[in-house]
Amino acid sequence: MISVIVPSYNTSKYLQQTLQSICTQSHRDFEVIIIDGGSTDDSLNIINHYKRLYPDHVFCYVLPPKGEPDAINMGVRLAKGDILTYCDADDLYETDTLKNVVEAFENNPEKMWGYGLSIMIDEHGQEVRKSISAYKKFWSKRYNYNRLKVMDYISSQCLFWRRGIYNDITKYSYFIKPEVFEFDTKIKYCFDYNFVLGLGAFYVPIFINHQLAQQRIHSESMSVFDSKKETKQALEVCREYTPRRRSNWDLFSIGARIRFWQYFMYCLVTNVYKLLNFKRGQVCQNKNRR
Repeated sequence: MISVIVPSYNTSKYLQQTLQSICTQSHRDFEVIIIDGGSTDDSLNIINHYKRLYPDHVFCYVLPPKGEPDAINMGVRLAKGDILTYCDADDLYETDTLKNVVEAFENNPEKMWGYGLSIMIDEHGQEVRKSISAYKKFWSKRYNYNRLKVMDYISSQCLFWRRGIYNDITKYSYFIKPEVFEFDTKIKYCFDYNFVLGLGAFYVPIFINHQLAQQRIHSESMSVFDSKKETKQALEVCREYTPRRRSNWDLFSIGARIRFWQYFMYCLVTNVYKLLNFKRGQVCQNKNRR
């Protein structure tokens, strides 16, 4: 069984579409664990509606809001599935997403986690940022852990892992820390990237060559609202998994080279955001003049 964890807090605008895309999957052996932070909009009414429609699949727990990472961790503890994932309350799954994931894990019983492809859509469901999706698709097909520490090309909407990783914590407790496979509640923006880097440090993933999800980009998205802070935090996260230069003679070690490219990508992405914001400002000024 697959457990899909859905963190929710005042997400009624897109929640119905999200739950519909999960509950109508062609693969029927799944459960939806909704962790709601006490929504004050119409979210709980939507959730209760789907609980009535799919009583054997949809379960909801209302808990004090402590942030998305904490909600996902709680969902993992409550989940019963052998394969785990989470889906934001504004994203969508394709009809055969869970079917493709189950087949991939069955064909690779030794693998502990996997990921697939996604596209980005706007408020109206129209595809946007095609160049970013193409860039992620290109590198997703060429997985390399050192490269992952420079570029975050794995979309969290397409991330799946086995419950067995938590058994490995007990089995190999002398070198795997329990917090490695939890979503860090101290990280606001890139907790998913941090989790992926933790998985990649111990296991080689399955690449599922299918479009599994649609990531919604809108004005209330955290990655849109605080893109500069997110980029800076991504740099801090990936450097936690990169060895530091131990001496002046260590300039050309793998760690030193990775850290150089991490900073290079940080500067590149930051300046791209500055350029986009400048162009948006010019467009707004021109509209105001008219």
